Amino acid sequence: MALYGKKPEFEQPSSGSVPAVLAFINDIGMQTSDFNGTESVNHQAVFTFEINEANSKGENFLISKFYNLLIGRKSNLRKDIESWFGKSLGDEEMEKLDLETLIGKGVLLNIGLSATGKAKVVGLSPLVKGMETMVPTYKEMPESLKNFIDKKRMESVKEPF
Repeated sequence: MALYGKKPEFEQPSSGSVPAVLAFINDIGMQTSDFNGTESVNHQAVFTFEINEANSKGENFLISKFYNLLIGRKSNLRKDIESWFGKSLGDEEMEKLDLETLIGKGVLLNIGLSATGKAKVVGLSPLVKGMETMVPTYKEMPESLKNFIDKKRMESVKEPF
């Protein structure tokens, strides 16, 4: 039986496990989101990873993931950082962690597909022992990423209280 879905109209990376490096972290302020019908406002950041796979222009793909800047045990940010580090972190370690120190750190990304067929980060894990961190090729953010980040910042709302 064939499955049909709308294919994205832009070039994107393959799904699977791929070496990457955290290239950029951008604070996009307070963002409104909907989780199971409940709207909330959370401080968010966008982590952008450069992966070791080139597009048709010969440039490495960039792929981003949004995180609420929360460090509770159930937060996605904490779960992914602990998975990336390969160990559980205490509350004090999480509180002291400067996210910007993660820029340039190697990671294995598990890339899957969304319901619409768009590539997305579905998991992070440490590099395999002996695997070297890839050298990032982007020295600054591409204009398209800058525009996207600026747009998200413009959508930022004020504190709800």
